[in-house]
Amino acid sequence: MDNEHQEKKSSSFLRPKEAFAWWTKVEHASIWEELEDRGKFEMPDFKRATGFHDILQGEFHRKVRNIETDLVKQGKSLTGRQLGHMIIQHLRLTEVEGALLEFDDLSAVEQFGIHVVRHESIPEKKYLEILLRKQLECSAQFKETPSLCTMDVVQKGVPRSCDTLLSMLRIRIEEKNKKKH
Repeated sequence: MDNEHQEKKSSSFLRPKEAFAWWTKVEHASIWEELEDRGKFEMPDFKRATGFHDILQGEFHRKVRNIETDLVKQGKSLTGRQLGHMIIQHLRLTEVEGALLEFDDLSAVEQFGIHVVRHESIPEKKYLEILLRKQLECSAQFKETPSLCTMDVVQKGVPRSCDTLLSMLRIRIEEKNKKKH
């Protein structure tokens, strides 16, 4: 969030400087748990939490609900700042994803039917995993492979990498070949 937006929001408080410092901790916290204390701004924090709940949806909403369920058992609730931090982290692109978006945009540029950017070198492994995943998701035959790989990463703790995805793909290809013969 930009400073101008933060200052505008803070100016509506009785103690704007304190409110500004209180809210900007959302951007600097490394984990949401650091933002448990509502401080002097309990009512504004509850209002922000309510507002954030109104916009949550999908898988992210389910994740937040699970965290809230665990907190309720401890007699706690998520604060507005904690939800704000979670939302910022959820929407933040990783460095690799950002670079790939730029790479995709450049790759898609055509002039007179000719691709302007040519892929003359092999990208680093961290980029290859995302590129391969994207290709497999577009494939009718191997569309489910990235999802299966993600399940292994989440459930078995297998590292997310190009090698893991390639290994999974090879297994799927071998299975399909065995069924043919």
